[in-house]
Amino acid sequence: MVSLVLGVVLATGRLSAHRLLRWPSSAAVEIFRALPLLILIFALYNMAGLRDVVESVAGAMRDGLGAPGGWLATHFASPTLWALALGVALYNGAVHAEILRAGARAVPLGQYEAAYALGMRKTQVMSTVVLPQTVRAMLPGLVSQIVVTLKDTSLGFIIMYEELLYAGKLLAQNIATPHGYPYLPVLFVVGTLYVGMCLLLSLVAHRLAGERRRRMAGLHRRRPHQR
Repeated sequence: MVSLVLGVVLATGRLSAHRLLRWPSSAAVEIFRALPLLILIFALYNMAGLRDVVESVAGAMRDGLGAPGGWLATHFASPTLWALALGVALYNGAVHAEILRAGARAVPLGQYEAAYALGMRKTQVMSTVVLPQTVRAMLPGLVSQIVVTLKDTSLGFIIMYEELLYAGKLLAQNIATPHGYPYLPVLFVVGTLYVGMCLLLSLVAHRLAGERRRRMAGLHRRRPHQR
């Protein structure tokens, strides 16, 4: 969700007529899209500033909220969690921005002109005319990128964040069998869970694309009768 929101912000910035918005947004998209995600996660994990901010927030939670604050700090104020979350969000947000920008460029020019003729400002045109059509048109691509985002979370294994793959590794290490540690069976289960979640998201994308095609077909069938 964070990557999608970031993608909307960056795409809006890239489409802006103001250089102060367009140039920084374009630079951010090109840098984060070209930078390998693993390097980005490692850089954030080793960034002292991020670690200090997260630890100070965790201390404030423990001091101000008592036992609930301690639970929140333990589960949501971890430097490894934020290094992984920010890295995945920045990389995939840049990709989302390019998908949305391509969709906005595909909106017919006549719709821009009609909106401006009605007296709308560019902000109103983007928010009420262009962005809704862009999201509907590019929704399958956006959902497909969300599937990629889900799979990218497995890179938390590298910085020892306890995501699904790392939890599977710990589970395998603590189960001894006559044939050794069951790494392959555990990896099979973890892989099956990832495949199941990705297939579910892909099914959502196909359903949304199918509904859009049926709706557009219905509009085309009604137009001759309206004439």
